[in-house]
Amino acid sequence: ALVARRAPQVPVQSTISPTLLPVLAAAALSLPRMQADAASLDPITKKLLASPGLELSPAESRACLVRCIAHGEAVASRAAGKRIVVVLGNTGAGKSAFINYLHGCKFQYEEEDKMVVRDDSELEELMRIGHTNRSETFSPQVEDATDSLGSGFAYADCPGFLDNRGFEINVANAANVRHTVCAASSAVVVVVVNYYSLRADRGKGLHDLLRILLSLFGSVEQVEAHAPSVLLAISQAPVTHPETGAAMSIERYMRTLLSPSGLDTAT
Repeated sequence: ALVARRAPQVPVQSTISPTLLPVLAAAALSLPRMQADAASLDPITKKLLASPGLELSPAESRACLVRCIAHGEAVASRAAGKRIVVVLGNTGAGKSAFINYLHGCKFQYEEEDKMVVRDDSELEELMRIGHTNRSETFSPQVEDATDSLGSGFAYADCPGFLDNRGFEINVANAANVRHTVCAASSAVVVVVVNYYSLRADRGKGLHDLLRILLSLFGSVEQVEAHAPSVLLAISQAPVTHPETGAAMSIERYMRTLLSPSGLDTAT
């Protein structure tokens, strides 16, 4: 659907919360000297990624945040001037698999229903598919999409957007996604939502979708303004109903996603 529709690509403005500006400004002062070694993460950052609840001292927190944002700035440069497809969603929703599918990879299932790119696939895995519910990064992975979408296109596979991994990683994640989007000439945003998460918690899918879009665009007005450039993908959606065997339709998926049950009045 993404390739066929060629959704309008609208430039996205950065809308970082004013409360974070002093933190990001302090971090920005250190970016030039950090760019050279941004790719190598310090032990504190690695430990924080492995243990999100780790408590850091103020000095460690600032150093970690500076390093993470410097790394994100280096990654964002790969999107400069490109027309990017930004893929967002929770960890485990299927973002990387979605991009590999668009890229033209062939898949197979291994034990425990793990989906992997086949060894004989003509196109190698572009984005590494994870098989855990823990995101191990804090900046988008940007890869060229010339082979699948055409010259000047790129994919941006973003970290789990709603993961609670501690203040430093959460701030770095939000800042780095925005840096990547703003470096591009235009963007299409794809939000991937897992079908079974919709079924397990009515209203959660819509609530998560709204939180992701508001985190990226900053306000309801901005979400509405960029709506033509936002696409929704429901992953692991069955072709037939698991109990009745009846064919599943797009309309049925949309009713499940947009069900207001479980939502508060404000949402």
